[in-house]
Amino acid sequence: HSLARAQTRREGAFAEVGVFKGASAKLICETKGDKTLHLFDTFEGLPPASEHDAGILPAGRYKCSLESVQQYLKGYSNVHYHKGLFPESTRSVEEKTYAFVHLDVDLYQSTADALAYFYPRMATGGVILSHDFDLGVGVRKAFHDFFAGKPERIVELPATQCLVTKL
Repeated sequence: HSLARAQTRREGAFAEVGVFKGASAKLICETKGDKTLHLFDTFEGLPPASEHDAGILPAGRYKCSLESVQQYLKGYSNVHYHKGLFPESTRSVEEKTYAFVHLDVDLYQSTADALAYFYPRMATGGVILSHDFDLGVGVRKAFHDFFAGKPERIVELPATQCLVTKL
């Protein structure tokens, strides 16, 4: 909530990948003001795990309907829903710059794909916040693989999160 609020003065849209029932999206909505929020999810649960994920989560876990999330967030404006596997679900997105991105995708490949998509589109000073950094070995590996050789540093936070600020 506080990281999203801090990014409201920065150029760019907000996004979340891995919406589930919309709890984090609601926190973002409560602070985003008139910023556009793009919500990306399969709404069919997790895709199959890769060899980097040690089989910790079964495919289909965290399934929640798009309609139930839309109902839950119906009072908020400038919220756009993108159903499908990421990054294919980005095809209809026109925004080129993001100020704040929240990732809650649990798996290596989903995390790697999201970092590859958002990193070049982040505003200077924009923040990528991720859940499951300490819980999912694949998420941690995806961050370390992606940011190897880049100037940004991964900041580990309490409660299994990490963040990266775009330089």
